[in-house]
Amino acid sequence: MVIKALMSDEDRPTERPDTIIPEPGSVWIHFKGRRYKVVGTARHSETGELMVVYEPLYENPWPLCVRPIWMWSDHVEREGYSGPRFRLEKP
Repeated sequence: MVIKALMSDEDRPTERPDTIIPEPGSVWIHFKGRRYKVVGTARHSETGELMVVYEPLYENPWPLCVRPIWMWSDHVEREGYSGPRFRLEKP
């Protein structure tokens, strides 16, 4: 598969119609228990892939992190857990 540098929304390989785009400022819990605050979303400059920009809410050597949207909203089956990689923290 060849990924074009500039892609239309319909051609993006990593975004599904059911993909949840996290709101800036929302807090999410990773399936391993750590909390993260969403800064916003961004596009990869060469592939156009949608990324989530987020801030760990614990001591971490990286003040900001990014993850592809497909990975953010992915379903995980690991170590006896089956569910979303991230879940929205209830207010």
